[in-house]
Amino acid sequence: MPLTIVTGARDPLGRRVLERLAAAGKQARAIGEDELLAPGLKLHFDEGCTLVHLAGGLEETRAVLDAAGDGGARHVVVLSSATVYGAWPANPIPLTEDAVLSPNPELDLAVRAAERERLASEWELDHPGTTTTI
Repeated sequence: MPLTIVTGARDPLGRRVLERLAAAGKQARAIGEDELLAPGLKLHFDEGCTLVHLAGGLEETRAVLDAAGDGGARHVVVLSSATVYGAWPANPIPLTEDAVLSPNPELDLAVRAAERERLASEWELDHPGTTTTI
């Protein structure tokens, strides 16, 4: 059975994801934020395994994506936020995911989320055969 590795499992969303995976009979492993920055983070992903990245800053995101690539992950899910599009008067209504990422620069959460999206998109380009969902 493919394994799902979940970061951010100490947060309410991460706990809920782990609960849902368990209820569905899926194997899951939680990775703490402290592990994400440990030197030489190694994660082993068997064929069909998934990474669900729900927490961490940019360094943690880089580390876990690198480990997922080195470990052979086939699916990566990265949590983001609608704030990556910014609160701009010229934004289309309705706002779709095709909109350009343009976070308000004074909103650090939005800027970091946009950078995580960029990192995930670049990771997917560097890892053909994988699926990335943001």
